[in-house]
Amino acid sequence: MLGLTILFQVYYWATHAIWNLLFLSIFFYPFERLINNWFIPVMFLLIPIMVIEGLIGGYTGYKIFRRVEKLEE
Repeated sequence: MLGLTILFQVYYWATHAIWNLLFLSIFFYPFERLINNWFIPVMFLLIPIMVIEGLIGGYTGYKIFRRVEKLEE
């Protein structure tokens, strides 16, 4: 269960930048220059940080889940 939680967190944060880029480029065409010059480089620089936060968040969430599960028994 811990591995699955961490996997989903990492997948979400690693693909979040790509989905945002797709959304912004489709629906906000006039801002294309801003997106290409600012958003893409910043998001790809932040991906390692997002992955690390995803790992920590997944682990913390799993630990909280286990504590709540023990209290319900």
